[in-house]
Amino acid sequence: MGFRRKIMSSYAAMGVLAGLVLGIGLLHLRQVEQRYAALLHQEQTVALLATRLENLSQGQVQSTHGYLLAGAEPFLTQQQALAEEMSALHAQLIPLATAPEDQALLEHARQLSADFQTLAHDVIRIRREGDTAAALELYQTQVEPLGTRMIVAHHDLVEVAMRQASLTSAELQQQSQQTTVLLALLTGAVILVGLGLGAVISRDLSTSLGQILAGVQAVEHGDLKQAVPVRSNDEIGQLAEGVNRMRQALLESQDRRSDFISMICHELRAPVATIYSFSVFLSREGHLLSQEDLATYLGAVARQADNLIRLVDDFVMVERLDAGRLSYAFSLVRVGALLDEVSRDFREMHPSKAIILRPGDEPDVVQGDALRLKQALTNVVECAVRLAPDSPVILGWSSNGEGEMYITVSDQGLHIPPDQVEALFAKFGRIQNGNSGSVRGGLGLYIAKRIVEAHGGSIQVETTPDQGATFSIALPVWMALSPA
Repeated sequence: MGFRRKIMSSYAAMGVLAGLVLGIGLLHLRQVEQRYAALLHQEQTVALLATRLENLSQGQVQSTHGYLLAGAEPFLTQQQALAEEMSALHAQLIPLATAPEDQALLEHARQLSADFQTLAHDVIRIRREGDTAAALELYQTQVEPLGTRMIVAHHDLVEVAMRQASLTSAELQQQSQQTTVLLALLTGAVILVGLGLGAVISRDLSTSLGQILAGVQAVEHGDLKQAVPVRSNDEIGQLAEGVNRMRQALLESQDRRSDFISMICHELRAPVATIYSFSVFLSREGHLLSQEDLATYLGAVARQADNLIRLVDDFVMVERLDAGRLSYAFSLVRVGALLDEVSRDFREMHPSKAIILRPGDEPDVVQGDALRLKQALTNVVECAVRLAPDSPVILGWSSNGEGEMYITVSDQGLHIPPDQVEALFAKFGRIQNGNSGSVRGGLGLYIAKRIVEAHGGSIQVETTPDQGATFSIALPVWMALSPA
């Protein structure tokens, strides 16, 4: 997982956790509010109904007393209607009065109401029979006190219901406060977890970056042996791997440079030693030599000096090739004319060597840098001469009709095993020869390969035992001219 994704995932998880905590807390708070709101509504309903019952109780007492005094039927009708409404309200209160205290008071009030109805009916019956005095005495001694108790019982029910409603409201407020505090604590805990996670991630990031910085500083001071620990597979780990790859590349480059310098010293030692030896000899014994011998020694010194100059030129060329600083001036180049010039140069340098040029297909024009192509061909021919000192070297060219021109350099000398062909084109590549030991390729073929590839071409070598080697250079024919 990437470092950025790891951070985003961590904070996303914290966000989900915080949202979950807040969601659960708010849901719990909502449920508490709904439950207590229902209880509060229930208690308020009980209080309202009990208040109505208290008023009905007063009305019953008054209507009974009015009928007793006046004997009018409307009072009797009113008393019966009030009794029926009270009975209905009592039935409605039964499922609402869930609190034990409410239930006890309601049952007591219902019993008093039933007793009052019984005594009220007796008073009404006695009054109808004409015994007003007896009815009045019964009312004053039993009905009126019982009515007062009934009114008080309903009033007590109202007060208890109101008190329960007040307690429910207080409990609702307390539960809301507790839930709010709990939510605050949980949110704080989530924040602390997030801060802790951030601290862990920051510490891990700081440690990793510190190790990477130490590795970069070590490379800066030339210490290429200290590898940066790779602690993860995220971007920080990839950065550490990149620093390690850079360190390894610098180490390999340093090794290659060291090897290259060693090879340079080895290649320069022979011509310098020859020039030095001949120069010392001529300075001491030159006056004793004949003109012919003196010319021979001076010619050897000149040839070694020429070899030395060519080696230095090759070193400079390789450095420019590797740095990508070698420029090319492209123009139309006749392959036949170029090979003729190269063959004449080698005949002059090696008069005893058979350099054969076989004309090829026309047109023989490619687009390239004539000077660079001549240098590449010279290096290939020189390698063929060195590999086959006793056999002729044959130069030729041909076209495959598909936009490619092939230049071939063949000899009948050393057989190059296929597994050693790649080494032949390397810097100072060395190939093994069972008869003469090893043969060093120098820098010529490496330079030739790089120049040919810069022209969009390729160079290969094919060898057959006892038949020598054939170097084949393929160049794209970008523009052709008709023969004049």
